[in-house]
Amino acid sequence: MNLIEHTLLTLDFWQDNVTYEGKSMPTGTLACAALNLSDEVIAKLSQLCMPLNLYMGSLQLGQANTAQMEAARESVFQIVERADDHPLKKIYERRTNTIIQKLHRGTLDEQTAAVMKRLAKNKLERAIADREYAARLYEAEMAQERLLAEAQSYLK
Repeated sequence: MNLIEHTLLTLDFWQDNVTYEGKSMPTGTLACAALNLSDEVIAKLSQLCMPLNLYMGSLQLGQANTAQMEAARESVFQIVERADDHPLKKIYERRTNTIIQKLHRGTLDEQTAAVMKRLAKNKLERAIADREYAARLYEAEMAQERLLAEAQSYLK
């Protein structure tokens, strides 16, 4: 009597390729299939990765410049914005949702809400670019009371 039936799947990874049953494909293809990413998302991510790959290659050769770094930074920011479950984005979305709710309830005026949203967006961008800020200060600075106080100070 066979109590346990083992099924074996063998994938061979070598450099940037994965081989299964004699068929070889780029490693990323397997990851995209496993994550159930649509062709549209894959195309957009591939496009967004171009400036990042260019910068990393130039950096490795010691030939990177500020323009490449800025293009790579913008690409990384756009990739992170696409990740709905990114912790930094969740904090940002939670805060902006609260701002919108208070605006609709009439407990926050439009001008203050607009400044608070802009401050929150700036803080998200800074957190994405600066890991230390993200780890130490971002969540505290995104607190409703802190954003409100900062917005009111700005509007004076």
